[in-house]
Amino acid sequence: MARESKPKCPCGSGKPYEDCCGPLLAGAPAPDARALMRSRYTAFVKEDKDYLLRTWHESTRPKELDFEPLHWRSLKIEAFMPLSETTARVK
Repeated sequence: MARESKPKCPCGSGKPYEDCCGPLLAGAPAPDARALMRSRYTAFVKEDKDYLLRTWHESTRPKELDFEPLHWRSLKIEAFMPLSETTARVK
């Protein structure tokens, strides 16, 4: 019997969505900044406005999001550097 393949996560991790960004968009906390950035990219692809606004720092968060002019094609994380327990730099 052929095994059905699970849909891949839009973030490019190669993992199935349900094992990658899916739990984060459903409310699970991101384990680190890299996972947060991947999940936010996935949220843009899926146009999950609530998740994006919830995870956007209030000092730069817009009041509304308009997905119309955005055309997300891919995500490439070049570097990930933890700076403290609560802060990291993702490039």
